[in-house]
Amino acid sequence: AIQFGGMETEGLPYRFDDLASITALSTTFDESLGAQGLPGDFTLIVADGVPFYRAPRPTGREELLPDALFPRSALSGVSAIHTVTDAEWSGAPGGYVGLSTRTSTPAGGVEADASYSGNPLWSSSELDIDKPSLLSLQGGVRGTVPIDQASRLILSAEALTQQTPLAPRASESLASELTSLDPALVSSLTDPGVERYERYSGLIRYDLQQGTSNQFFLRGASAFSRRRFDGAGALSIAGPSALAEESIEFSTAMGLVSRYSRTTTMEFRAGFSGSYRDFGSSFTDVLPAYLVGAGASLGDVPSSVGSSNRTDFVGIPVIRWTPGDGNTTLKFGARIRASSHAMSPARPTPSDFLFSDADALQAGSGFASTTSAPEPSFGTQEYGLFAQYEGLIRPGLRLRVGGRYDYESIGGDGVTTNTDWRATTGLDNASFDDSHHQVGFRASVTWDVDAAGRTRVFLTASMDEGDVDLRAISDLYAQATTATSTRYAGPDIGWPTGGIPPLAAPSLPSLTLVGPDTRAPRTNNLGVGVLHRFGSALTAFLQGTSRRTDFLTRRRNLNVPLVPQALDPYGRAIYGTLAQDGAVVSATGDDARRFPAFGEVWGLDPDGWSEYFGVTAGLERRAERLDIYGSYTYSETTDNWMGARGGHVGGELGPALPTPEGADDWSKGTSDFDVPHRLVVGVTTRVNNVLVSGLYRFRSGTPFTPRYRMGVDANGDGSHRNDVAFVPTDLSALSEG
Repeated sequence: AIQFGGMETEGLPYRFDDLASITALSTTFDESLGAQGLPGDFTLIVADGVPFYRAPRPTGREELLPDALFPRSALSGVSAIHTVTDAEWSGAPGGYVGLSTRTSTPAGGVEADASYSGNPLWSSSELDIDKPSLLSLQGGVRGTVPIDQASRLILSAEALTQQTPLAPRASESLASELTSLDPALVSSLTDPGVERYERYSGLIRYDLQQGTSNQFFLRGASAFSRRRFDGAGALSIAGPSALAEESIEFSTAMGLVSRYSRTTTMEFRAGFSGSYRDFGSSFTDVLPAYLVGAGASLGDVPSSVGSSNRTDFVGIPVIRWTPGDGNTTLKFGARIRASSHAMSPARPTPSDFLFSDADALQAGSGFASTTSAPEPSFGTQEYGLFAQYEGLIRPGLRLRVGGRYDYESIGGDGVTTNTDWRATTGLDNASFDDSHHQVGFRASVTWDVDAAGRTRVFLTASMDEGDVDLRAISDLYAQATTATSTRYAGPDIGWPTGGIPPLAAPSLPSLTLVGPDTRAPRTNNLGVGVLHRFGSALTAFLQGTSRRTDFLTRRRNLNVPLVPQALDPYGRAIYGTLAQDGAVVSATGDDARRFPAFGEVWGLDPDGWSEYFGVTAGLERRAERLDIYGSYTYSETTDNWMGARGGHVGGELGPALPTPEGADDWSKGTSDFDVPHRLVVGVTTRVNNVLVSGLYRFRSGTPFTPRYRMGVDANGDGSHRNDVAFVPTDLSALSEG
């Protein structure tokens, strides 16, 4: 359990000493921060009782642990939580991460510095990078400065540098075919590269303990991370390349606990935090190109560019009342959050260039698309109330039940009405619901089966509504009147300069619309766990979790015909006349728009859903000389969110299209974020002052989501990264109709 003052988060008794142990020794933690088959930005981080929000990635949805804000030596506890039992915590569509920074004085159950065992695993596993490192150096320093008998300062800092080899972008045989390109460019594509990652973080915390009635802390932390490349840079948008090129994060928090009377305690926590991330191109001189025949990606990937920043103020007052014999506690509180957001989807403007092969690239014959949109700025505010009951029903049986209500509003200068769109369709793109009512419910039962407490059973249930998808709101503001999209298929496409003939490829307005049913995701969670202690050193546990999340935002292009021109053999819609140039198959676009004066018109609908089921079994033995830990997790996640990892989601059969007899049903599938198997075994030995740790980790890979390969745009929306699933078949069948 993690506790400050009277705030406590229950969980199974994992023992995490630092962030390295999180990634190394817990199978319930993954690169998505334990979000149960959902993207990592759906995980809520609560540090010292105050939520910390990170600026989201403009397109890709992953969130990785290496961008951690806090020095590991400054942490006294970290937990990954699937089902939160305390109504004080606001809703999150995915998981929760609760962490507490080191406190110099015992406060409400948080142990003092002496409890820190400190066994960081100094290896590249902290970065979750599978490839071997050329160089990995990490170091940190921590100290406590006494001020007087009641107060102290805690200082902590950490530095890290990591060099990872990168494979060449193109093979020597492919390079021999690119004879007309700049030799320096060809050389950069065929030479191995090196990724250089560095991070610096620091923390200062002030603790004051006045008797047994008043406790106060003030904490500040900041971090800076940067990625640079010697060579062409990372090829894939997955894994480590999902990190920001440059990131600055800071977080301040304060907390005050005051015992007003024997039965009443008042607490106030507040924090101000900010996050800036630059996902800007790591290979800025060359726009992206994809050789469909060779399966080679050259230049940068559009999903990896852009910038995002966010600042938040959060305040949480709490009153606890414990009448009578102390077996019952009533808690009441409120929460206020004010946030500002700015998100640039692309910097520079992302472009796609697809060519059949090297000859087509050098001849400038292929498919190209570009989009352009301004950086929108807007704000969100949230006001919440919660109440909770916790009591001992009978010896060994404890019940906790509570609920909360939150009101979220979206503000700013307002979305600009596109008068041309309104005149054409009669619809107002600026009309949307800018306020949302959100409710949550939590309940848990803890049962000590025997009087000695050796066997404990947990049962938890919750229903939460998280925040509205910020990417949807950002797109709504950005793609109003000045956003444009350009598509062109044919000759005279200049790469890498990226010149597109302006007359042959006009820039058309691009819009994003939301409907009246836009709302925050809603998650239902159910968890059960059994813990049993064998003697004083051995503990075993078994935990199962089930989650269902609804109202996930998906997008579809509204500017395609209501009725497709054709269906492929697997029942998927084909819009527009498809043109085939070698291995490139794309819609011409001229006959695949309901409104010819507009390009992409994205409709954002909350009709996405995700289901998760997971079971974790673990065994832990702790002794004076030897610690052993083992854990295995099996999980499966299904959803209708195909392509979510890539950012732009929308590959599915249209609602009016029946699935032909014998065709595959693409209405659901394995989640892009599903990791079915995770296994960890860790051993730590202590001899005098020497500590040696070793571990074995296994995790199955994230699933391959089958889809049309790059170069096929069957739904005619101009994107080659979100089409429906690909089933190997004769490409000529796609050209019929």
